[in-house]
Amino acid sequence: MVKSLLSKKRRSWRSRKLRVWATVGFVILLVHWLFVLVFLLPRLGQLSFFRLHYTAEYGVDWIGNWYYIFTFPALGLVFHLLNGFVSDRLSSQYRLFSEMIVQSTVFLQIAFAAAGVMAVLLNA
Repeated sequence: MVKSLLSKKRRSWRSRKLRVWATVGFVILLVHWLFVLVFLLPRLGQLSFFRLHYTAEYGVDWIGNWYYIFTFPALGLVFHLLNGFVSDRLSSQYRLFSEMIVQSTVFLQIAFAAAGVMAVLLNA
C-alpha cells in the first residue's frame, strides 16, 4: 500500500509545468519573507506600531503590532501549502485543474507580495 501511494506521489509531480510553477511560487514566497525580515529586524525595538494598510480615501486605516507585518507572508504560505495539497490530489485525474491551481498560486503569491511590500514601504 505504501509503495502504491509513493508511486502515485511520484506520478503527480512528474509534470514539468507543475514543478516549474510550484517553484516559481515558492521563490516569490521566499523573497517576500526575506524582504519583510530584512526590513523588520533592524527596526524591531524602534517602532511602537506598524502602518499596515493605506487607502486614498481614508489614509492609513490598519495599524497594528510589529508581528502583524507577517500577515501577508503567512497568508502566502498557507495558500501555497493548501493549493499544493489540492493540486497534488487532483493531478492524477484532472491534470488541467491541477495546473490551473498551481498557476493561481503564483498569482496569489504576487498579490500577497505586493501587499507586503506596500506595508513595508508605508513604514520605511
